[in-house]
Amino acid sequence: MDSTEASAATAHAAPSEDSHKVSAFTVITLLIGLIGVCGNGVVLSVIYRSRKTKKSRLHNAFVVNQTALDLGEGLLWIFLSASAFSLMSLTFERYIKIVFPIRHHNSFTDAKKAVLLAMSWLVPFFWLMFFITVTTKTIDGECLFQALWPNVELASFYGWTYIIMFYFLPLAFFIFSYGHMLWTLKKRNSQVAENQQSGGNVSKAQVNIIKTMVLVSACFAILWAPAQLYYFAYIIGLYNGEYLSSAYYIFNIICFTNSVINPFIYAVKIAEFREMVLVMFGFKKSSTVAVASSRS
Repeated sequence: MDSTEASAATAHAAPSEDSHKVSAFTVITLLIGLIGVCGNGVVLSVIYRSRKTKKSRLHNAFVVNQTALDLGEGLLWIFLSASAFSLMSLTFERYIKIVFPIRHHNSFTDAKKAVLLAMSWLVPFFWLMFFITVTTKTIDGECLFQALWPNVELASFYGWTYIIMFYFLPLAFFIFSYGHMLWTLKKRNSQVAENQQSGGNVSKAQVNIIKTMVLVSACFAILWAPAQLYYFAYIIGLYNGEYLSSAYYIFNIICFTNSVINPFIYAVKIAEFREMVLVMFGFKKSSTVAVASSRS
């Protein structure tokens, strides 16, 4: 085979290889999405059936919001970005409750919680939709998604702001907030050491909740890191190869698994959640866990 034939063969092989990558990527993400829908659906069902939750809906509204967004990730990719903001709102509510409990009780009203929850959806949605509208066109029946940028400056601005808003900013916020929360609880626990039986139990429960959310945030940081750093390297010129390479698909699959991991974290870290799941599926009779009976 001469060089001309070799070049032609390569040209024909490339589209076929790309189509195989896209097909494999689609199948894997659909499977992950199905697992995410099922797992997060179970979490929402457990929360709904719990009487304790029903008595304090807004206390759990941030967990419900995060779970709903994780479930949405199994259906639509746009929920990925909103999930980062939702996790920030959940962390912010926990931070105010732990570090400033009196202010949380007096000033963190239902209206403020509703606004915070709404912002976690609306800010990412409208920010992303603006750029999608500007850069997405249909030419000759083919949809070119975010492929036609008016100028290089706008593309660079989008790349920098995206990775800052949806990765580096949340990551910095999680590190500061959970570090301060754990330090506050440790200090508070030492102050009530003489009343360990009553004060210690409350503190231990709070620490377990915070550690659970630290693990959730850490999974977000770890699973999002490959795709975000790959994108970051691309926009600043450290990586000059093909953007839609095999690494791109692998890193985005890793990122997508973030939508399915939280239910497993809850099951491992929260004994009450595990028991409610067993009760809900009939593997265990309700004992200390209050689960709402079905009403006909």
